[in-house]
Formats: sequence, C-alpha cells, structure tokens
Amino acid sequence: MNAAKTSLILAAFALALAAPAAANAKGGNSNGTTEKHGKIDSTKNGHGHITRTVTKDSNGDKVIDTTKTFKNGNTYDTVETIVHNADGTISKDFDKTLPSGQTVTVDQTITKASDGTKTVDSVTTKANGNVVTTDLTYTQGVGQEDVSGTKTLANGKVLDVSGFKTQTDYGTDKYLTFTKQNGKTETVDKQTLTVGDSVTHVTTKTNFKGDTTTNANTVNWAHKCGCDADLIDTTAHGQGTVDQTVTNTGPGTKTIDTTKSFDDGYSASTVTDVTKSTTGVTKDSTTTNSNGQTVTNDRTIVANTSGGGKTITGTETLANGQTVTYTAQRVKTAYGYDTEYVYTNATGETKTVDDQTYKNGDATTNVKTGTNYNGKTIESTSTQY
Repeated sequence: MNAAKTSLILAAFALALAAPAAANAKGGNSNGTTEKHGKIDSTKNGHGHITRTVTKDSNGDKVIDTTKTFKNGNTYDTVETIVHNADGTISKDFDKTLPSGQTVTVDQTITKASDGTKTVDSVTTKANGNVVTTDLTYTQGVGQEDVSGTKTLANGKVLDVSGFKTQTDYGTDKYLTFTKQNGKTETVDKQTLTVGDSVTHVTTKTNFKGDTTTNANTVNWAHKCGCDADLIDTTAHGQGTVDQTVTNTGPGTKTIDTTKSFDDGYSASTVTDVTKSTTGVTKDSTTTNSNGQTVTNDRTIVANTSGGGKTITGTETLANGQTVTYTAQRVKTAYGYDTEYVYTNATGETKTVDDQTYKNGDATTNVKTGTNYNGKTIESTSTQY
C-alpha cells in the first residue's frame, strides 16, 4: 500500500471516530425563537436525531421544547418552562412525554439567598401517578457546592440526601447519596462533559442492593438544516448533510431519493430506481447538482459465484453527454467492502478506482484512490454519520 493511500485511510478512520465539529448557527437576538438540530447517541436507545426550539421573552422567561427521535422507534419530547417570579424565585416546569405516550411532570421552585445559598424544591409526578418530592439546599463550599436535604417517596418514607456539585475542566459533576433510615445508601453520579458542539451526559447509579448501572448520551449540535439528515464530511466539499428517503414501489422495487447539501454551497440530488430479481439487482440513477449538470448511471449487480463477492457492470452518461462503461469487482472485508472499478471512455482510454468502505458504528467512510484517464492520481474521502 502506497504512502498516499495509507494517509487517506488513516484520515478516514479519524473522521469515522471523531464527532463532527461544524458549528450550528445560533441566532443573535436576546429574545424570540431559535431552533437547532443535532445527532444523539444513547446507551439505552442507540442512534437518533434531536431538535431543540427555544422561545424567550424580554423578561428572560423561556420555553425549551426538545424532541429526541431514535432509529429504534422511540421518541421523547420534553417541554421546559422557566418563569422568573415577582418574589425573586424561579419556577421550572418539565413535561416529559415517553415513547409509550405516558407523561412525567417535574415542578421546581428555586430560591436564591444573598449569601449564595440556593434551595431547590421539586415535585415529580411519575407516569404511574406516584408523587415524589425533593427538597435540596446548595451551600457554597471549598471549590464546590455542598448539597443537603430530603427526598420523600410515594409511600411516605423519607431519605436523607447529601453530596456535592462541582465544576470540572469540561463541565459539571453532581454526586448525591440517598440514605434510608436503616443506614443503607444509594448513590447517583451525574457528569456533564462539553467539548465544542458535543455535550455528553453520563449517569452512574449504585442502588441500595449494590447493583451499579451506567447510562450515557452524547449530543452533537452540528446540523444547519431542519431535516432529519445525516452528516457528511468530504475532501471535495467539506462538511454538509445527507437527507435520504426510501419508497417501496412494488415487489422487489424501490426508489431512493438522496440530497447532499454542503456548507460551501454545493448540492446534488440523486434519484435511484432499484429492482431486485433472481439474477441480481439493477440500479438506475439520475443525479443533478447545483451547477445544473446531470449525470445518469445505470448498473447491474450480480453475485460472483466462482470467486465470491459481486460483479458490477454499468454505463454512465456524463454532464457533457459522453458515455462511459465500467466493470467492477466487490468483495467483503473485515471493515466493510472493497470495490475495484475499471472505466472505459468513448476513445478507449481507461480509468481505475479502488473504492474502500469502512464501517464504524453509525459512521461509514469511503476512501477512493486510483488513476484518471490522463494519468493523474485520484484521492478522495467521505464520511457519513
């Protein structure tokens, strides 16, 4: 493997492992409505999208509506209402709608004293109707806030609460201990880590029986569109989004509509008609880009029974009207698959492209290397999240 190809593959893995760093347009007004979009990864629900709308008035009161939609079908919606009261207290009300359609509400009252002490009184109504109240006091300590108070369960039993909240290099760490009257304890450690547009919440809980569980979710506020699109990062156009719709049109047939929009202003839309048969798969695509150019690509994919993998044959009509034919061999690899293309133009010249696909979780990276008709080297990468 040559040095150029090695460096491309290393860059590809870096793209696949790293969170996108594109900044989201925030809007500049102190009041009004702003909306942002991101991607979320959760240990409980897997991969999904998140949308947050914030409506703020001139008094600083605001409503924050957050919707999380996961690929496993679960959707969570939380509406947080923050009101600054005339007596100096702050009211925070949370209305959470679970995937089951059940709701959880949390009503908080926050009171701040002149010495920096803060009390937070919460009433939580769970989906089953049980009510839990928590009364906590935050007192300024050495390098942290000391937390003390009580938690009253639905059955009337009272737990003592103690702990601390501290600022870390990347966010906050809140550690609470809940103690029963018989001395048994439960601990909950909530850490928030913020790096650029990426925010990670990690909750580690050790219950009264001594069992420990950890849940985490990471949000990347990197979308600039109002769509449930994937992110893409390419050497040709930089960062952008990919929005794809798949429509089943009949037995063994479907249409795939894909739009790629990049931050540099370039975009391309591709409509692909897919037909499966007993002999293989045909894919007929038409791509139109933001420059008004159109390319068609008609190909057939069949299993290679002799050597394994798949054989691809196709015809591509370029924007200038010229026609190119090609053949390719695709084989599975430990990281995805490898496809080697040979293109032949109208004058008999050939172009070779080795397209390697790397899969890492929800990230798919394509590394293309080869030689163009004029002998120049082809090198490109793209990663879709």
